[in-house]
Amino acid sequence: MVTTSLVYAPSGPRGAPFPASSLFAGPRQIIGILIPNIKGVAAVPYFPRKTGSIDNMRTAIPAILPPKQRRSQETLERLLDAAETVIRSDGIAGLTVMKVVSKALSSVGAFYRRFPDRDALIYAVQERNHARALELYADQLATLDMENAPIEETLEKLFSLRAAMILRDAPLVHAFAVQGALSPVFQDESRRFFASCRSTLTQVILAHRGEMAHPEPELAAEMVCRTWLALMEQLVFYGESPFDSPGRLSDAHVLVSEFCRASAAYLRGTRAVPLPD
Repeated sequence: MVTTSLVYAPSGPRGAPFPASSLFAGPRQIIGILIPNIKGVAAVPYFPRKTGSIDNMRTAIPAILPPKQRRSQETLERLLDAAETVIRSDGIAGLTVMKVVSKALSSVGAFYRRFPDRDALIYAVQERNHARALELYADQLATLDMENAPIEETLEKLFSLRAAMILRDAPLVHAFAVQGALSPVFQDESRRFFASCRSTLTQVILAHRGEMAHPEPELAAEMVCRTWLALMEQLVFYGESPFDSPGRLSDAHVLVSEFCRASAAYLRGTRAVPLPD
């Protein structure tokens, strides 16, 4: 069983630790972080450059040097692809410049001609991943028939597709959360991304306003979105069965399906239909 991840923040409310997620951690209150393992990636403690110093957190990431030629662009993409591969296999702690350049069939000199340092590489990976995700989300919206489909069908299709994407990219989301806990720059990028996702999800839900019995549709839609993000955070950080439960909810597909059914019942103001055997 995986132990709870902690961010030790002496300046937190009444000395309480802040959670590991970049969605909640205060940007200048973190001394160190212990992120649990996911899919075989070992749990590793992370600290700023000088352990114990809250003034050493990264507040700016040097810009990468933009490629001027097609060959340079191809090298840049190979380095980003290689970094993603290393993060997926070895976790953020296992990401080194040497591993990246070796997997990209490049050189250390080529790396530093494009990236000032490792943090700039991770930030570029994060930006590219978020941009691609938002593009895929837009394509998903185009497949939804919100005018004719009931809210249950819309939620099931939308959240199932997005869950598949998030779980596929779980090691990357995990890595971005680690960086976000230590640097306001990564944290701000994650917040922009999740704010965009939350806004889109809310709009989709409110397109079914006529089916909703909740007296405050905007509040209800926001509640569903926040609960969804919390569920995805659990799956990313702790896996499909965080409590070693052998029950049906240990299956991510069943978990997402039940979330959709419960959310639809909450929005409609009715009881959820029992899950078929």
